[in-house]
Amino acid sequence: MSRIRRTTLGNLALLVFVAFLFQVVAALASPTNASALTGVSMVEEPRLPEGAKSITVKLQLSPLTPSEWDNVFVKLMVRHQGQVFTISRSVYELVYETVYATVYATVYSEPQTNPNWVLLGLTYTLPEGVALVAGDSIVLSVYQDGSEVLTQTWPVPTPPPEYPVVTVPVPTTVPTDTGVLRIDPTRDEAVLKVDPAKVEALLKDPKVAEVRLGVPPTVTTATMAVDVPPAALTGSQTYGKPLVAELGTAGQVELKPGTVTAEDLKYKDERGVERQGNLRIAASRLSQDEAAPLLAKVDRSQFGNQQPVAQVYEVQAQVVADDKVVGTARPKKPVVLVLTFDKGKVEASGAPIEATMIYVWNEATRTWDPCASKVDPVTGRVSASRLTLSKYTVMAYRRTFADIAGHWAQRDIEIMAGRFVARGVTPTTFLPNGKVTRAQFAAFLQRALGIPEEKPAQPTFSDVAPDAWYYGAVEGLAKAGLVLGWQGKFRPDDLVTREEMATMVVRGIAYDGKKVTVTGQEVEELLARFTDRGTISDWARESAAIAVKAGIVLGRAVDSESPVYAPRDDAMRAEAVTMIKRLLKYLGWF
Repeated sequence: MSRIRRTTLGNLALLVFVAFLFQVVAALASPTNASALTGVSMVEEPRLPEGAKSITVKLQLSPLTPSEWDNVFVKLMVRHQGQVFTISRSVYELVYETVYATVYATVYSEPQTNPNWVLLGLTYTLPEGVALVAGDSIVLSVYQDGSEVLTQTWPVPTPPPEYPVVTVPVPTTVPTDTGVLRIDPTRDEAVLKVDPAKVEALLKDPKVAEVRLGVPPTVTTATMAVDVPPAALTGSQTYGKPLVAELGTAGQVELKPGTVTAEDLKYKDERGVERQGNLRIAASRLSQDEAAPLLAKVDRSQFGNQQPVAQVYEVQAQVVADDKVVGTARPKKPVVLVLTFDKGKVEASGAPIEATMIYVWNEATRTWDPCASKVDPVTGRVSASRLTLSKYTVMAYRRTFADIAGHWAQRDIEIMAGRFVARGVTPTTFLPNGKVTRAQFAAFLQRALGIPEEKPAQPTFSDVAPDAWYYGAVEGLAKAGLVLGWQGKFRPDDLVTREEMATMVVRGIAYDGKKVTVTGQEVEELLARFTDRGTISDWARESAAIAVKAGIVLGRAVDSESPVYAPRDDAMRAEAVTMIKRLLKYLGWF
C-alpha cells in the first residue's frame, strides 16, 4: 500500500473514531439511554487444554449505554493447584480497546458490525512457570453496580488416554517364476497364484523334470497355499511331469500327472450352474491351543517314547473360486507329502533318526497313526505317500526291548520297532532269535514299504481266510507282486526261509521303483563266496544274488573265511528285521 493511501486511510479512521465519541457524549446527555444491562451471553467458551499458559474468553453484552460502562466489570479467576490468579477489567476499558480495534480494522479489512451489542474479549496470561493442569478451573464473573449478573465456571478437563498408534499391515504381492505370491499378514496366510502360461513354458523345457510352484521357506505365515489352475494340471498330464507345491516352512506336496484333473475341479454355484474352480494345496499350522490336546495322545510308555519334532499341520486339497473354498479335491493317486522337522529335537529324544516318521491324526480313534516314511537326515525332511490328506506332524520314536541289549541286531531292531515294522512278542520282549512265519514276514514287509492293505471279498489264496489278522497284508503284497504263492496257496503259518525272504525283499526293490538286474555270470560271481551256494533253489538264485549285490544279505558267518547263505534255514526274527532295514537303506528311505 502506498504512503498516500495509508495516510488517507488513517485520517478516515480518525474521523470515524471522533464520530463515535460524539455519539457517546450525546448518549450521556440523553436520559432515554439509562437502561440497565439486560443481556450477557457467551460467544465462545474458552479452550482449556492441559499445559495452556493463557486463557481467552469472549462474551456479548446488550443493550449497553455509555453511561453504564463505568459500572460494569469483568473478572476472570484461575484456580491452579491451590493458588488463585485474578484479573478484573472495566467494560469501559474493554469497549475502548474494542472500538479502537474495530475502527482501525474497519479501515483495513471492513468487518461486519452490529449496533445492538458489544463484543468483548479478555485474555489472561498466567505467571511465568505456571500452566494449566487437569483439576484446575476457570471462573468468569460479570458485575454491574456491584451485583453479579453472570458467573460461569469451566474445569480443565483430564486429557483423553493416549493409545498406541496401530499400523495395520497391508498385503504384499511378489512375482515369482511360476506366478504371483500374495502375503496377507492380517489373515496370516501366503498364497501363490499360479500363472498357467509360465507353468506351460517350464513343462515344455526338456531340462525341467518337475515344475516347482513355490511359497519359499522364508515365509512363516500360519497358512501357506498354492492355487493351481486347471490348465496347469492338464499340462502336467500332457508333458508327463509332476507339479510340486512348495509350502514354505511346512514342506511340500508332490502331484504326479493325473493325480487331480480339471474335471475334478468342477462345482455348482448357488444357482446350480456348473463352474470350473482351481486346485488349492494348503498347509495350515495349528495353534498351540489346537495342537495341545492332539499331542497329548503320543506314546509315553516305559519302553517307548514318541517325541514330536515338528509343528502340527492340516494339509488339504481344496477346490477354490474367487479365493473362496467351494469343495474338496480328492486325489486319484497318492501324493507325496514332505514335512520338515527339527533335527536337534530328534537328537535330544534319544531316538535313532531313521525312526523319524510322519504321523497322521486318526479322527475316529483319536490317535496318531504312523506313515511309512522316507527321512533325509541331512535336510531335516521326511516324506510319505498319502492318498488322503488330514492333520500331520513328525515324531521320532525310541522303542527298545529288555532282551535285545547287547544283541548284534539291537540297533536295527530299535530302528524297525521305532518305525512300527517290528513288534515285540510282549511289551518288554522281542525274542530276537525266535522264528518268523511267512505271514509275519509279509506283515513286516507290508508295513515297511507302506503298501496299502487289501481286503477283497474273494481271497487270492485258498489258505488265507478273510478273518485272519494278516489277510490285508498278504493280499496287499499279492496285489503289489511281492508274493506269488504256490499252487494257489500262501502257507502263512510255515516258517519263512532265508531264500524266501531274499526273494520277497528283492521284489520290494522293484515295487519301490528301483531296477536291479544281474546277468547269469554275475549271479555266479556274487554267490561264489558262499560255501553252500549249491543249496540255493534254482527259482531263488537270481534274487539271492541281487540281495547280495544290494548289500541286503551278507550271509551267516560260520567263520571269517567261510560265510554261508543258509538259504533253506528258517529265518530268525532278528535276521528278518535286519534284512528289511537294509532294504530300506538301499532304497534311500534313510
